[in-house]
Amino acid sequence: MELGYDVPPEDSFATGLEGLGQTILQHGSDHLKELLLRRIFRGDLITCLLFSEPGAGSDLASVRTKAVREGGGDWVVNGQKVWSSRTHYADLGLLLARTGTEDERGRGITAFLVDIDSPGLQVRPLVEMTGDAGFNEIFLDGVRIPDDRRLGDLGGGWAIYLAIMAASRDALARSRRRGGRGGLAAVASAERVAGVLQRLGKQDVPTLRQDWARLYIHYKVNQLTSERLAAEWSEPNAAAAARAMGKLALSDAMSAAAQLVAQALGPRILADTGEIDSFDWQPFLLQTPAFHIGGGTDQIMRNLIAERGLGLPR
Repeated sequence: MELGYDVPPEDSFATGLEGLGQTILQHGSDHLKELLLRRIFRGDLITCLLFSEPGAGSDLASVRTKAVREGGGDWVVNGQKVWSSRTHYADLGLLLARTGTEDERGRGITAFLVDIDSPGLQVRPLVEMTGDAGFNEIFLDGVRIPDDRRLGDLGGGWAIYLAIMAASRDALARSRRRGGRGGLAAVASAERVAGVLQRLGKQDVPTLRQDWARLYIHYKVNQLTSERLAAEWSEPNAAAAARAMGKLALSDAMSAAAQLVAQALGPRILADTGEIDSFDWQPFLLQTPAFHIGGGTDQIMRNLIAERGLGLPR
């Protein structure tokens, strides 16, 4: 018997548990901690991040969503966000809005915690090429946020953004290393790819076997390197570079896994032929490019490695 409940996926809780909860604990007022932390960690609140905008993705310091305070009261927010994950399930969003001038860049950004059901806030899902709609665009038209929902200092939003992204990348890298929970992580391992080759009887094809060996080495080296860097690099800039290295390496490894599976399955990856593994891997193949973008593009990761890890100029 099927029940007609639209139940959010398990990873809908990831933002709160792996980033926002810790960020509130570090930067939030006593009021926000008391109001939100228990509810987030119990799973009573699903949270999301309202960061990127149509003109501010990789260059997030150029956000234009504007928050203006009315006297000493509420903040009134107008603007648009895009590519926000799970907002259609969320109760609460961490919003970056400009409270200073555009010339101030990151110094003029403040973080707020906004209720997704606030009047004037509209969520529109974005349908992807997989047919899913995990991302959303958000429109804010005169949304009112009390000042006690401000997270951190006025103009301190950039530091909060860096802190939550570092926590999220670290959690993402740990999840991928140990097999993760659902989605891409559940199918990205070298062992799962080896299973496909064995079921197809192609484990002894020299080129595929060599490609799989390279894939296994890629995962293993990344795992060992990430563990070593996590143990050795405690200084903030170096730690940020280590996380960026881990995400970049895993993005490349998962693309290699997708390419190897597609090569082994051939046209069967595009249509359900009734054969084992046919069509099952298509969502993975289509979703993998997004991992090179989400949580910071490959180019942003390389900049982090260059500037914070190697000390190169901007």
